[in-house]
Amino acid sequence: MITAFNLNHFIKELIKIGHFLFLDIFTLGRSDLFCRFILMTHYTDIKELIPKHKHDQKVIADLKKLSFEQLKPIIPELLEWMQDMNWPIGRPIADILKPFADKIIPEIIEILRTNDGMWELWILINLARDTTDPTLLSEIERIAKFPSKMEIEDEVNLEAIAILNGDYK
Repeated sequence: MITAFNLNHFIKELIKIGHFLFLDIFTLGRSDLFCRFILMTHYTDIKELIPKHKHDQKVIADLKKLSFEQLKPIIPELLEWMQDMNWPIGRPIADILKPFADKIIPEIIEILRTNDGMWELWILINLARDTTDPTLLSEIERIAKFPSKMEIEDEVNLEAIAILNGDYK
């Protein structure tokens, strides 16, 4: 019989060695605990889930199954795929990261301080419109009030103003 303790220990050991486990736990009867699981042994390193090119859709399904803690080591690389939302990989990556936007505020702010206006714009549109984080709102306010020449040319300042005005709420 599989106990919760044994199962928990098993999961922790697999995660330590770089495998990912997806569980579907269900019960039958009063005391029987059954588990179905898929062990993704073909990915020995989380970095293997970083898209390799702008058409690399094969990793998306596996990325969608991961928790924030599992995605955390590759967040910067995933954000890079949002530099151009016309790339086929851009929208799926944005959809994966959107639920975790409030957990990646430092990474978002770092992008908002680059000299890449289009990347800034895509990040604001896809990850920052619903933010209530005071640190991020402060950076958005900076863009709205004191935009760089590039932020004006790429209309990043207009998106920042719309966010601050609550146009998307």
